[in-house]
Amino acid sequence: MVKLKLCFLNKLPSTIFTSNNIESDNGERLQIALMDVTDDYNHKIVGAAHPLSSLLVEVVVLNGEFDGERTQWSVQDFEKGIVTPRPGGGPYLKINDERIRLKNGLFSINNSFNVNSKRTRTGRFRLGVKVIDDEILGNNSYPRIIEAVSNSFRVRERKRQRIVADFSSPNTLARFETFIRPVVHEEVETKVVANNPRQSCSLRTSQHEAEFAVGGGGSKMVKLKLCFLNKLLPTIFTTNDIESDNGERLQIALMDVTDDYNHKIVGAAHPLSSLLVEVVVLDGEFDGERAHWSVEDFERGIVTPRLGGRPYLDGNDKRIRLKNGVLWINNLSFIINSKRTRTGSFRLGVKVIDDEILGNNNYPRIIEAVSNSFKVMEHRSKGNNKHPPLRGEDEVWRLKGISKTGQYYERLSSEGIRTVESFVKAYKRDPRYLRKLLGDRVPDKTWKTIEFQVIEFHAEAMRGAEVADQNQTFLDELEDDCSQMLSWNK
Repeated sequence: MVKLKLCFLNKLPSTIFTSNNIESDNGERLQIALMDVTDDYNHKIVGAAHPLSSLLVEVVVLNGEFDGERTQWSVQDFEKGIVTPRPGGGPYLKINDERIRLKNGLFSINNSFNVNSKRTRTGRFRLGVKVIDDEILGNNSYPRIIEAVSNSFRVRERKRQRIVADFSSPNTLARFETFIRPVVHEEVETKVVANNPRQSCSLRTSQHEAEFAVGGGGSKMVKLKLCFLNKLLPTIFTTNDIESDNGERLQIALMDVTDDYNHKIVGAAHPLSSLLVEVVVLDGEFDGERAHWSVEDFERGIVTPRLGGRPYLDGNDKRIRLKNGVLWINNLSFIINSKRTRTGSFRLGVKVIDDEILGNNNYPRIIEAVSNSFKVMEHRSKGNNKHPPLRGEDEVWRLKGISKTGQYYERLSSEGIRTVESFVKAYKRDPRYLRKLLGDRVPDKTWKTIEFQVIEFHAEAMRGAEVADQNQTFLDELEDDCSQMLSWNK
């Protein structure tokens, strides 16, 4: 069965300004491709000869909350994530390439935003690309093509108003300092790279660290990276074996990422296919969405036990050797929870510790693998994990009245309602349908218990959004002020 998916080939910057052409985070045009993802280990762009290489597609704006890290979603989920203008309001995107036809399976975006993202609950957007070709949509002989979803970003007004802040307040000064540091760093880095492009690599990671010449001729530069092939659960319990979010073993591979459009696992014949690697614990704040980072950045992100304390991880797979470029985590668990970290979350990292490789300059620096973030809870709290406060990403069986192994959970899962957030959304759309979905014999007491939790969760989310909007407005004003002051010296 062939699987096809539209994919963004590059990332958007974290902040975009209205009226400016939308570009990637490295200043290039944003590029989307139709990918054949049938082989989980070898995604490739469809060629010119493919019958779907000239699809008609549409660019849409999605809410920043849309979970684009999933491998797939239903058409209905995607459509619900689309942000539509208010009645009488203008479109979010300036129409240049809102609807465009692929050429040889590729196209580039040449749009700009008309409206900022401040009115959304998260203050962020994503871009989405969906098929609108009637010849394809009306033909059952073609597969459903999964829509493309970008990383999240915020949109700010291009005309930045001068706002005067009261710097006599210590709290204001503290917040000002929090913002001025990254703003200054970003401005300096942008100017240096713009004026001297050769230094751009030294600001992030050296060319030698990420690449090496094959065959000694320097004719081709190869890039290698360790990658997680599946995601971890959002919540892991101590002493339990670490698994992926679909219950399978966690899998890591050494990938050849030289071709930005065709990442592939190195084969058994590759000289680095049997590397010795180590699994480490990273702080949840580590930015694993970057394409690469320096050795020093990665090492600083590692969470180390307190002096005399126990290690975070236990098991036989803390140090393990790849086989044909791949490894599976079979025996690894957490001993300590993640509550003491600032974010209350961890990430897993995998780095090379093979002395034969590290001590040989003929080999490249292999970029470390970094997992999604997750929290670790004590195993003894597993039985009590229905207790509030609930979070949107919690599994739906955390609601009182819904058992993890019961029929309610099975019926909800069959309709794609697997999280508290998706349950709340379904309730808001049609509570009667939702109760009917659970079955005809749901006791009134059970239903009222579930309803109360939904109402309480929604009210808490609204209160949090209101406070977040107030805080974000104040902080945005400070950031505007910082950027304005920086512009005085340009």
